[in-house]
Amino acid sequence: MILDVRRDNIEENYKKQSDNKNMIYGKAKGIFLLNKYLPDLYPYKKIQIISSIEEWNKIKDKLPERVTTRTDTKIGDYRNVRISGTSGKKEDIPLELEEVKKQNPDGVLLLLNTKFPTIPRYENNGGFSVGFNINENVVIELVGKGFDGRELTREKAVHERYIIPWNEVLFIRNKKDMIKNRNVLMYEICDDEYKRTRQERLKFLGEIEKETDKEIIEENVPIAYKELDEEIIKSILDDIILELCKRKNDLLRDGLKNFNVQGNIVDGKIVPWEIFRPERLIAKENPKEDDYEER
Repeated sequence: MILDVRRDNIEENYKKQSDNKNMIYGKAKGIFLLNKYLPDLYPYKKIQIISSIEEWNKIKDKLPERVTTRTDTKIGDYRNVRISGTSGKKEDIPLELEEVKKQNPDGVLLLLNTKFPTIPRYENNGGFSVGFNINENVVIELVGKGFDGRELTREKAVHERYIIPWNEVLFIRNKKDMIKNRNVLMYEICDDEYKRTRQERLKFLGEIEKETDKEIIEENVPIAYKELDEEIIKSILDDIILELCKRKNDLLRDGLKNFNVQGNIVDGKIVPWEIFRPERLIAKENPKEDDYEER
């Protein structure tokens, strides 16, 4: 199953995709919503949904050695599909698919053909999550270099957090504005807590990057937390928050009153991967589904 996503005729293209039988998958639909609402930041050229080894064998020779993958299930199906971490190496994909099928026979694997090469997780400049609670607030959460958005979706770490009241959002253009505004709640991780998250991150990276020297991984995850570049925060404010605030009425018509935009920071730029829809936020809060993969 191969779904091409193009920038031209975005609204018409989105409607066609929404009617497609493959739009029954939760993360896939979140990715298409990203294309609809933030097309200038959309990082994918093609999405391939595979549900069997036979489908994988038909396309594997056309793929690069590293492939961005996500597990997915049908919307409304919260049977756990969890893979603790993926290396991004093509050779591991059959095992990933096999693990998905063990956990949920209806589960699938998304292969995401990005506009840039897939890099090892430890080379990311960080990760972000922007939570929208329309008419209430916007919450920005960040992790630093060597980390990625996985840490935020699984609530493993938060290095910076900014909670901006909805009626203040349009007055916030940079980090200085947030610092000066008494109504903005801010948090930055302390040294001891950062060391704990760093050790957990190094352990995780060591498990999925077994062929990489430990020293190389450690060099990419700073010993002390360094605040993210202000341009990153400005880009989140301008290119995600301001853009989506302009489309408030459209979002509400699509049932998006409470949702997240999540992604990584790559080569100094924000790269969102998905709009995290309301029904998945409900699953996240359900104690029985606490392990739902990357939610």
